[in-house]
Amino acid sequence: MTIVLEKMEDGYGAWLSDCPEAFSGIHTIAASKEQITDNVKMLMRDFIENDFKGDPKFVDFNPDEVVFHFQYSLMDFFDSFSAIKINSIAKLAGLNPSLVRQYASGAANASAAQAKKIEEAVRALAQSLLHVSII
Repeated sequence: MTIVLEKMEDGYGAWLSDCPEAFSGIHTIAASKEQITDNVKMLMRDFIENDFKGDPKFVDFNPDEVVFHFQYSLMDFFDSFSAIKINSIAKLAGLNPSLVRQYASGAANASAAQAKKIEEAVRALAQSLLHVSII
């Protein structure tokens, strides 16, 4: 399931997408992604215990076994991961750094294709970091 994160002044607002309809109303606010995940699991348990008790779809459902993926807007991503330099990601993505800075600040909106290029560059960087050994 996907948790959509929206950066706020003191943490995150979040809601679920790619989830069973029963959980589509789950929204929460917390200071960290870990707290968001804990809140979402708690709300799932609450829905199962109070609204869907005995529903065969949820008899064996365990929120602790759900794998969550996080989704950000470009602006929220670069704000949340400020250690990732916009110019470096732009270069990896083959995009103009000034344009990517505009996306990161909210001054411009990236097309789906541009956002995908940025996501692929971030994933490529993450993959290369997995193979680093520092002595």
